[in-house]
Amino acid sequence: TFLEGESQEIVAHLATFQLQREDEGFTADITVFQEALDESQEVEGYAMTQSLVNSLLAGEGPDVILFTDYDFGDVRKLAENGVFLDLAEFLENSEVIAETDFVPGVFTSCKFKGAYWYFPLSYTVLGNNTTKKILSDRGWAAAENVSDLLEQISEFCATSESDTTFFYPGVDTEENNLSLRWLVEYSGIQLIDYDTGKILPDEEELYRILSTYKPIWRAQLDTEGYSYGGLYSEALMREDELNFLYPSLLTTIYNYSQLNQDVPMDMQCIGGLDGTITATVNTYVAINANSRSPEEAWRFVETLLGQPVQTEILERFEITMEIPVRMGCLENYWSAWDAFCSQNSCYDSSGQVHYYSELDEESVKRFTERCESAVVHYNSQTALDLLMETMRPYLADETEFPTCLEKLRNQLILYAGE
Repeated sequence: TFLEGESQEIVAHLATFQLQREDEGFTADITVFQEALDESQEVEGYAMTQSLVNSLLAGEGPDVILFTDYDFGDVRKLAENGVFLDLAEFLENSEVIAETDFVPGVFTSCKFKGAYWYFPLSYTVLGNNTTKKILSDRGWAAAENVSDLLEQISEFCATSESDTTFFYPGVDTEENNLSLRWLVEYSGIQLIDYDTGKILPDEEELYRILSTYKPIWRAQLDTEGYSYGGLYSEALMREDELNFLYPSLLTTIYNYSQLNQDVPMDMQCIGGLDGTITATVNTYVAINANSRSPEEAWRFVETLLGQPVQTEILERFEITMEIPVRMGCLENYWSAWDAFCSQNSCYDSSGQVHYYSELDEESVKRFTERCESAVVHYNSQTALDLLMETMRPYLADETEFPTCLEKLRNQLILYAGE
């Protein structure tokens, strides 16, 4: 099994434990490949990933593969090269899991050409936090979708002073502008329509996002951002004009925001441009097309998608920040979160103890409904990388949009044909 990152390791260990508990005669050998965070070992981590891809393309490699789109760059293209086993018949005949057990708009996104080449294990949706003060001062309603958010950005940029902050700047550098990337990724637009082969089918909507975000991008180049650890800090919550994105359920941020009652926060799980909640799959699982033990491998997959392991993903949410793909698991999460809140506390800058607040019943219902209605509009991480690279001159006011768009189109055409 190929794993990368702490959350995948957790899931694999849980699955192995569950398998051994259900059948002591079954053992799963798991090899964990973890990239080191320091730059000196990044090449080694990439080499491990590339080595796995090469072995799969050569008809070799492990039986079960746990992976992310970040690992392979484009899981759809890899599947179309025939490296994964079609799981549709296994699923149809399974007595343990069924397609109706899972969030439909996320689970069925992995089905194409009549086959399931891989399954999603977990996903994220886009959350938006802002202070209630910025909403009140500007007469805004809380953003329900990316379209609302773009309107607020336009108004904000037209009237705000240079020292105010709309998006959290700590993750938004010129090289790694995550807020912009997330706006595109969770907007519901596609850079490549894999079913029709069309390149940039939503270019007008793409222009709206980029042109609206452009002033934010330029302003943040000159902003001294918070450290990443500042994401949960009390100082961050005291900002009068602050709005930031994060792809998760955001319950941790929500509860930390209660530390300072003078600056209450508003948190939303927001939809794409048309209001549909758009999801991105975090972790996939597949079986090698050349597996020598496909039946045993399938048992492992069934366990990963079963209720016990899927529930454990949520109970470890503070680590993984992921939503399990199985329907009903969110109900288990809220009770686990309430238990966490009642036993944990932190200190503010004056040394005062604060306990985290429980989510109210209305918020729980809202988040559950929106998360379980999510739909995946697939954009590969490689295509998003090309977008960020080719559009940087436009964002920096160095090149006109049509020129950058044409360059992006040409690169996507070449990439899609590889």
